[in-house]
Amino acid sequence: MRMKNMCLILTLAICTLLNSCVCVDSLNTVKRCDSADSCACSSGSIRSELYFGLQKPDGSSVAEAEWQGFLDKSITSRFPDGFTVFDAYGQYKEQNGKITREKTKVLVVVHKDGRDDDLKKICEEYEKAFSQELVFRTSSRVSSSLDD
Repeated sequence: MRMKNMCLILTLAICTLLNSCVCVDSLNTVKRCDSADSCACSSGSIRSELYFGLQKPDGSSVAEAEWQGFLDKSITSRFPDGFTVFDAYGQYKEQNGKITREKTKVLVVVHKDGRDDDLKKICEEYEKAFSQELVFRTSSRVSSSLDD
């Protein structure tokens, strides 16, 4: 079983490097797709993750009340059916070589096609509101369901 999981992880990594899309169903069957838009998972859902750094350029942090206000105004209004947010800690290397470490909020939302503009606007609004250079974003095709 462990070897099968390693093969699955390796396949996903290779496809990512080749800039293609893969879908993995509940039976660990991998389907390769030519692009993210053509990937045909069973439900056609997309899982998007947005990574919001909480450190402001002046060294202060985005306060919990500020985050909650942003969440209510910019995220809940666009994805009222639901999403998940969790606290994380990460690091990245700046262009000048400096390693920056900071607390982060990660937004996970599973949605249908056609929500790209909403996600871009959320990123832009956060960048503007909190003087951020960028919000890191990932999106991938997934199979999803709500089981009773």
